[in-house]
Amino acid sequence: MFLESLSLVNFRSYKNLEINFKPQNGLNIFVAPNGQGKTNLLEAISLLSFPKSFRNLKFDDICNFDSYYFSIKGNISPSNQSDQALDVFQDNSIKNLHMVFDKKQKEKAFFIDEIKLPSKEFMGNFQSVVFTPDDMHLFVLGPVARRKFLNTFLSSLFKDYFESLMTYNKNLKIRNKMLKDGVTNQILYSVYNQKLAQSAAIIHAYRIEFIEYLNKNLESTYNSIAGTELDKQIKVKFTAFKPENISLYKTQFIENLNKNFEKDLRYKSTNLGIHRDDFQFLLDGKAIIDFCSRGENRTFILALKFLQVEYLKQFISYRPILLLDDVFSELDSQRRKQLLSFASQYQTFITTVEKAYFNDYSGSYQTFVIQNSTINSLN
Repeated sequence: MFLESLSLVNFRSYKNLEINFKPQNGLNIFVAPNGQGKTNLLEAISLLSFPKSFRNLKFDDICNFDSYYFSIKGNISPSNQSDQALDVFQDNSIKNLHMVFDKKQKEKAFFIDEIKLPSKEFMGNFQSVVFTPDDMHLFVLGPVARRKFLNTFLSSLFKDYFESLMTYNKNLKIRNKMLKDGVTNQILYSVYNQKLAQSAAIIHAYRIEFIEYLNKNLESTYNSIAGTELDKQIKVKFTAFKPENISLYKTQFIENLNKNFEKDLRYKSTNLGIHRDDFQFLLDGKAIIDFCSRGENRTFILALKFLQVEYLKQFISYRPILLLDDVFSELDSQRRKQLLSFASQYQTFITTVEKAYFNDYSGSYQTFVIQNSTINSLN
């Protein structure tokens, strides 16, 4: 599957933009100094995949400053008969993905071939993996950032994960409000404990499966990127509520909520649940943030991103696209080479200040120069 063209109206710095891409595996490189709108393009493409900005901004802030709405359209084309999405893309005709945000009405609208759909039916039909400089600090930041990584990735891939997460957060908010208000009615809490347990069981199962995949493949992927084998054990540590038997998850989850009830009342917050989960990469049992070099940490992040793509491919029948936002300046030459080799297998969109990073690249690529939100193709 490839992105053939992108149309933006009132999207950040772009009042009206039409840009065409070569529908093939290879690199699309956006070159410009900082502040010219490179990342805006990747953000727009990513919103066609998952309708939430990877920059953690509200949609109000994405509208061009003197506009009341923005629009993003993307024309998507499968490359051949074997490279098609499982549900929407059932033939080889170009499909149109379109999203609109009305700032005045605070409303989002989503369309596939101009047929309006709810957001949960829109997202996930065009899979992408985003790699930004912020990802380099994933294991330095707190658990909230790592839970966000899990939630964004798994929500875009599994609709029941997304729905369970929305339901869980809704019921957690209600339960926490009850705790803050000093409500002590156990019957009322039992209702929400049951609801939380049902959603948490689904979320936990997906997270465990992904973490197990990382544990199985992380060491070999790390060694491949580094070009050498570490003499240390690499492992992913997942911190979460884990029942003795997964079939007893709901029962034991509720039992532990009841056991922690007095503590929850005292702290006016729910202290157990998937909203407390975390994961870390370990070398010989020690967290990488404690002693790894800057280069080793970046190799771990690259390995995580590579495995994210490979995991996606198990569940979709087409290749996802890659969005790499100014990450080459964060990598040494060895890791840049590994990333370019990997990216060349996919349709990849890259932002950079320096085109020199790609002087020795012999694969297929298209270069765009951006100046004052005007884009020109060099080839």
